[in-house]
Amino acid sequence: MRSHRSHLGVLVGALLLGVTGAHVILVPQEPVRAKVGESVLLPVTYVLPHPPVNLRVIWSFEMSMVVFSELSPCRGNMTPSMKLCQDYSFVVEKYRHRAMFFPENASLLLRVLRPEDSGLYTIAFQELNETRTIMLSVQDPEGPPNSTESVQTIQPEREASVWRHLPPPGTLRFTCAAIFLLVILVLHCVWWRQVRPRQPPAHRTCQPPPCRWDFPHFQQRKFLSNMKDVSST
Repeated sequence: MRSHRSHLGVLVGALLLGVTGAHVILVPQEPVRAKVGESVLLPVTYVLPHPPVNLRVIWSFEMSMVVFSELSPCRGNMTPSMKLCQDYSFVVEKYRHRAMFFPENASLLLRVLRPEDSGLYTIAFQELNETRTIMLSVQDPEGPPNSTESVQTIQPEREASVWRHLPPPGTLRFTCAAIFLLVILVLHCVWWRQVRPRQPPAHRTCQPPPCRWDFPHFQQRKFLSNMKDVSST
């Protein structure tokens, strides 16, 4: 299926080249899918009626370079052709043993795919001021134990256990209202102590000591009074 699409792309490119006389660069519009551990080809098809003397092609992944290559027209019998040959190629250390560039069509081969290889790949033809992008989706057939599906199934159970340990809504509202009223009362007391007028301390007045009855002297005076009353009678 991929080979048929590649041939179809070349045919369409040749037709456009014959009509417009401009260069044609074709890449798949749909995402390229592969599995972890497999190899995948990011296919590119180009047709250049007048290729530059030197053409620099850069493959990058998420703004990080993967492969840099310099191409020039192949020479057969000292006559330049429309086909490009590779003069120099450089693969970054991260992809040193996993990436391979094909100068005849500018395609990129990735080996031993990893989940982190998923993303957007960009090919840039610098001298032509042309860029194309290919989306790669790397799928893990088994999936890790803590996959998204397991997280989604465990999450509702955790939420249910949390809700079971919460107090009833009425009790919670009553507790919050009591705490709120207590805070208001404390603030009111503090405010009242700050704004109430301070009264000067009252002056103490000395009071005479209470009268004490001298009991023997009192009885003597009472006896004399009684004697006067008797004598008068």
